[in-house]
Amino acid sequence: MTAKFAFILLYSNAVFIFSSCSPDFTIPRAGFRIVAEDSVMIEKGASKKINIRILRAKGLVNKDVRMEISSLLPEGVAVDFEPDVGDFKVSKAIIHVGPSAKADSYFIILSGTIQSETKGRILKLIVSETAPSIMHQPLN
Repeated sequence: MTAKFAFILLYSNAVFIFSSCSPDFTIPRAGFRIVAEDSVMIEKGASKKINIRILRAKGLVNKDVRMEISSLLPEGVAVDFEPDVGDFKVSKAIIHVGPSAKADSYFIILSGTIQSETKGRILKLIVSETAPSIMHQPLN
């Protein structure tokens, strides 16, 4: 009986952890929702693409969305969207971190506007120092 209880407790904890960690792709009943990664780590001088999904209610299915940044970007960081305006389900945010960017953690608000409604998603950007180069020694 104790082993059975322990198994049920372990299983319920695993289900809770899995459900709280996975992104929610449920279509909203009204309006729209933006789904993206919670955080991204980029080295100085590098760029990275992340997917941004636009989940729309039935009334907004064929409406254009305009993607933009709703927060100040740290010095040396730029963000582009592909596409930035149109009727799409997925946009890519290309985050460019220049060599002059300060290594630190930042919060960026990725936002989308459909008609007059704007929604945002907070992305934690972690800027890291450039990884040291590794010199390869020839094998003898």
